[in-house]
Amino acid sequence: MAGGYPLPDWGASDAAALHTDVQASLCPLCGASNACAVTLGLEPAQCWCMHTPIAPAALQKAAALRPAGAAPTQCICQACGTAFGSAQT
Repeated sequence: MAGGYPLPDWGASDAAALHTDVQASLCPLCGASNACAVTLGLEPAQCWCMHTPIAPAALQKAAALRPAGAAPTQCICQACGTAFGSAQT
């Protein structure tokens, strides 16, 4: 659980799909690299989000950018994840 929110259950096929999708490596809020471990071909446990509290406002803003009912396909970057108000611990 990162930032107090449940994380997706990354299966091997999900991780492979993210790893090959260039858009998945970009933050949906600012367009910069999100440094997501999964998109870099690493284990999810190695991702910055597993060790850094994420501001709920950042998650809400990213969710608002997705089509209704769509699953997240891009992770936010650490700068955006911690810049939107107080991060949840």
